[in-house]
Amino acid sequence: MTTVVTNPSSTAASGGVVITDEQLRRMSVAERRALARRLARLTGGGPTPFQRRMFVLAVGAACAALAGWMFELAQTLPARYLVGHWDAAWIGFDSMLLVGLAAVGWTGWRGLEVFSALALATAVLLVCDAWFDVMTTTGGADTVVSILSAVLVELPLAASLTYLAYRRRT
Repeated sequence: MTTVVTNPSSTAASGGVVITDEQLRRMSVAERRALARRLARLTGGGPTPFQRRMFVLAVGAACAALAGWMFELAQTLPARYLVGHWDAAWIGFDSMLLVGLAAVGWTGWRGLEVFSALALATAVLLVCDAWFDVMTTTGGADTVVSILSAVLVELPLAASLTYLAYRRRT
């Protein structure tokens, strides 16, 4: 496919730059992504000021509702609670974590666009796993192992995935 300029003088007069297909091929993937992002911003396809205000109001309302719910839970939830299917809950969560990590590896290897979203989602799962591992320990050696795995494995891996997700998007 070739780039065709119907009126070269108008392109030059407006200060425009014509990028040929050959120049695009010589660009790295990161350079093409950066160019695509810049072009997308120029099209003005973003939200209107009204849409932004509505979004902020909706998020603010959700935050207020969640804060109220948290206050209610803090007042009413028992400090201890016996649950059923504890094993299924943990195995299910760790299965989601396993799928997330595998998906991050596969999409990173393939260079797919969805990598950043999967890396960020998996980082969130790792932070949640660290939190609940530490908060649900019964004390003693369990607590030490949970804290060490959180500090030495889960949180650094979550930070690395977050960094990679950000780096891939920029």
